[in-house]
Amino acid sequence: MVKAYRAMLLFLEDKNEGLGADLIIGYGHSLGGGVQAEALLSHTLKSDIQYLFIKSRTFATLSGLVSDIMHPILGFLVNFSGWNMDCYTSSKQLQAPEIILQTS
Repeated sequence: MVKAYRAMLLFLEDKNEGLGADLIIGYGHSLGGGVQAEALLSHTLKSDIQYLFIKSRTFATLSGLVSDIMHPILGFLVNFSGWNMDCYTSSKQLQAPEIILQTS
């Protein structure tokens, strides 16, 4: 899913073989917020494109969510397996505006 999100961003940004967008608004809900976060951790945003990213009702880390909902051992396994998604770190490093929608 992360590779697909990165490919979509590249297609939207590409002025020759893609859409050549001037504005990109990305929306990630729940697990989609984690996918967006992981994709953005390794993607370089273009200076000539405006970006806005929205995360809706997602998690800080997938391993933390699994630990809280299921069992700490399972959260450890998510992290150990390399399947962890870290929305918190991604948001701290993001060089574009971001809206986070969260309920309590």
